[in-house]
Amino acid sequence: MQRSAIRTEVRRILNDLNTVLFTDAMINSWIDLGVVDAGTYLELDTAVATISTVTNEQNYQLPSNAMSIKDAYLQDQADRQTRLKVVSQDELNDLYGNQWREEPAGAPIALFQADYNVVGLYPATNAANASNTLRVFYVRIPSNLASDTDTPIFMDALHDAVSWYCASRGYALLGNPDKSDWALKRYQALLSKFMSIATRFSDDMRRFRW
Repeated sequence: MQRSAIRTEVRRILNDLNTVLFTDAMINSWIDLGVVDAGTYLELDTAVATISTVTNEQNYQLPSNAMSIKDAYLQDQADRQTRLKVVSQDELNDLYGNQWREEPAGAPIALFQADYNVVGLYPATNAANASNTLRVFYVRIPSNLASDTDTPIFMDALHDAVSWYCASRGYALLGNPDKSDWALKRYQALLSKFMSIATRFSDDMRRFRW
């Protein structure tokens, strides 16, 4: 569904087809919030960052919309892809002791989230492993819809879920908490119904395609 169709569905639910209660701009903002909420909850929108490693550099920047790390591969000098273990900093402490940051550079075996949109390699890359390609698969926060012809990045069945998310916000503004809760439950039920299908598709999109 395009944004215009989702907005019309929201107005139908809220009985506002004559555009008396809410402006298009208000509903558009709700649609954007719903797309972000559904997309982040289901981790639907995945992307890959391609980074060149640097000697003795441990940390690497991801795009600002990166939310969580799913997978990582490091290419070696023979163009072979080595899958890195994705771990937390606490897991590194448990596995290698709390001095792991001080260990000498070498061939990375693990990747961790160092900051909000920064990943780190363990150990840091030495000269023999520098200038190789690091591919990081990550979940990104969905972008706002730019026009009425734009559509959310996920399946059509979840576009309808976004309508109920928006309806919940509309009912709340109208001072009807019971209907707001009812609409929110409809939204959550639709997310749950299609979660396994949506996440399976998202997982498949992370596979390499050569």
